[in-house]
Amino acid sequence: MNNQLLVPTKEEMMSSQVIAQTAANTPYWQKMGGMQAILSVMLLARELGISPMNAITGMFNVIQGKVEISGKGMNYLIRRAGHKLKLIMLTNEKCILNGIIS
Repeated sequence: MNNQLLVPTKEEMMSSQVIAQTAANTPYWQKMGGMQAILSVMLLARELGISPMNAITGMFNVIQGKVEISGKGMNYLIRRAGHKLKLIMLTNEKCILNGIIS
């Protein structure tokens, strides 16, 4: 991958900041940690080819200041790559999945 593609253009960064600030002013996203946390999630998602709104609606979590991909995000990337997941067992204590590479 071309490293220049990982760095957003000035215009793209400005757009992302507007989206992040708007989201940060919304009660639903305030718990993410403010505009900077939301922007960090959006920038990481951008590198993985995930849209900003998908990113901030559950594909990533901010845990103790670190951006981590969620189970929903992992599932999305696995299925987007054409692979499959089959639920084998699910209890309150354990989840077993079978991954099928396509």
